[in-house]
Order: sequence, then C-alpha cells, then structure tokens
Amino acid sequence: METRFTDVYKHLKNKGFEVYFVGQHLGDALTDYVVIRDGGSSQKSTLSTQISYIELLCYVPENSFSRLEPLVINVKEAMKELFPMLKNTQYEQPAFSDDSNKSFMKTLQFQYNKQILETI
Repeated sequence: METRFTDVYKHLKNKGFEVYFVGQHLGDALTDYVVIRDGGSSQKSTLSTQISYIELLCYVPENSFSRLEPLVINVKEAMKELFPMLKNTQYEQPAFSDDSNKSFMKTLQFQYNKQILETI
C-alpha cells in the first residue's frame, strides 16, 4: 500500500538523496543522508480528518558541519514539488551533534491531511 512516507521516500530517492526510514541506517554517518520519521498527528476541526506529520532528519558527517545547511536547503527545495500533498510547516529543530553516529543533524517537519477511517 502506498503511503505518504513511501511517496516522500521515492521522491527524494529520485532527486538523488540517500534516504532511509527510521532504523534502516546503521553505523556512523559517512555521507549526507535523510531519514524519514513519523511525526505524529493531531485532530483537525472536522471529525473525519487528521493533520499528520512527517519529519525529515538531515544528517551530515561530524567533520562536515558546513554541508548541513546546503543539505537542508536542497531537501526543502525538493519537497516543494510535493505541494499541496505535503506542506512545509516551517518548523525546524536546531542543528545538534549526534554522538551515536558521529554526525550533525537537523529536523524538518511537513504536514498532510489524512482521513480517519471509522472502526466498528
């Protein structure tokens, strides 16, 4: 089943980014890459729709901090092509050092509307 996560994965992969889902990338950051993560959801004013979030975690090796902002800019530019399916919330977490994989990382957030399926 196609999901917004697979749509984002395929789109970024086609744009030349190294892309993973959470838990797929193992080891130290040796190259620039993007991880796709579920950012949760919130109820919209109507009962049948939720606002759901996708977070894109942008990583660069710890000795390449100067490449982080260009990576973030390129990811945001690529994601513009998925509008209006996905909308940039303009929320970005500050860059931080991730000792677990020897990298610097910054998170971008995008939102989309998702119909709530009724359960019986």
